[in-house]
Amino acid sequence: MAFIVEYIIQRRFSPSMDEIRAHLGVSKQRVGTLLAQLVKDGSIERPMGTQRAIVVPGLMVEIAKRELRAVGWVVDEDMKRARFAAPLPQDNLALVAIIEHVPDDAPSRHEA
Repeated sequence: MAFIVEYIIQRRFSPSMDEIRAHLGVSKQRVGTLLAQLVKDGSIERPMGTQRAIVVPGLMVEIAKRELRAVGWVVDEDMKRARFAAPLPQDNLALVAIIEHVPDDAPSRHEA
C-alpha cells in the first residue's frame, strides 16, 4: 500500500500491475490478489472499465492540503487544531451605513 500511495503522490497517477509486481518481487497473479484484498478492505478503489486506475480514497485531498500548506495557506483542519482562532481582519472594521457608499454624483430625489 505504501508503494502505491508514494507512487501516486510523486507521479499523480497510479502504478501499473507490472510496476507493483517489480517493486514487491511477486507474480502478477499475487499482485491481483493483493489489490483485490485492498479493495475488499476499502483501502483502494478500482473503477470499473479501467486497466490501470487505482484510487486511494482521500489521497488527492491530502495531496492538495499538503501543497496548500507548503505555500502558506491555512486549511480548515489547521484551524480546528489551533488553541485559539486568529481574529479575522474584518472583525475590526466599523460598520458603515449603506447610504454612505452612494456615489457623490448620484442624482438626489429632491432635484427632480
